Amino acid sequence: EDWRAGVAARGGALASADSASGGGFPFTARRRFSDVVLNDGGWRLTAGEAEAAYSLLRPDEARLILRRFQAAAPDGAVLAAERVEVTAALAQRPLAGGGGLPQSLAATLSAAQWRDWRAESLTASLRFADSPPPDHTQPGLLLTASAEGAAPPPSLAGLAAPADARGRWSLTAVINGAPPAPIPAALEAWRADGGVVELTRLALDFGPLQVDGDGTLALDRDLQWIGAGALRIAGADAALAHAAQQSGGLLRPQDLRQARQIAAMLTQPDPQSGAPRLTLPLSSQGGRLFVGPFQVAKLPRTVW
Repeated sequence: EDWRAGVAARGGALASADSASGGGFPFTARRRFSDVVLNDGGWRLTAGEAEAAYSLLRPDEARLILRRFQAAAPDGAVLAAERVEVTAALAQRPLAGGGGLPQSLAATLSAAQWRDWRAESLTASLRFADSPPPDHTQPGLLLTASAEGAAPPPSLAGLAAPADARGRWSLTAVINGAPPAPIPAALEAWRADGGVVELTRLALDFGPLQVDGDGTLALDRDLQWIGAGALRIAGADAALAHAAQQSGGLLRPQDLRQARQIAAMLTQPDPQSGAPRLTLPLSSQGGRLFVGPFQVAKLPRTVW
């Protein structure tokens, strides 16, 4: 009831329709709902069925399972999944500037889709450090995410790999310093204290491409992301060769030829395996993404 009141105070509403049932005693307490709708902060979350469970054998955590799940963002984009399983620690850790999060949280989405991107499975987790960090040089929050059976949008399918190719990716990041609440005052204090996000590992395996990378992100005075890092790419030439064979691709034949020539010049043997590897230095500043000295994209502005 307290949570329901909090949602209402933020202009949201919670409705569960059709039925609610409980069971699972004596070791597990379960509560099931059907046709669940949650409106909160401009988001609309729906689930055909929801099940909350608490086990006496794991008294420090709770589990929530959602089936036929959809989350519609304020801009109309929709995240959908056939099944979502969330496990959360009951102990809360505060965020600098207000609010809090569970000590640990993990979610798995099956048959997931965001806009035109699809994956057979998506997983994400967060875990606070065992003790609050004494300063901005120590880790405060660990974030991980990964996808299996990932497929690109139809507009990109077949560009660098066969159209039916599926891939995997993973990301590991660490927020150094006391994790801030996502509000300007807390983010400014975290930035001024030297807080950074370390992208310790980014990995992608898709068709002929194998990519790994790392980098560091921080906030500028306008609370926009800036950063630097590197991508190390194996299989770039094979991917470009495949793209050159496709009709109606995103790049013109002369652009592909030039891209292959540049990739060949920048490719060096891997120090350990000896396999050819292309290394790309990346940076972002002023709302722009750079590869080396060349601007390659404009980045959307983050609104806090």
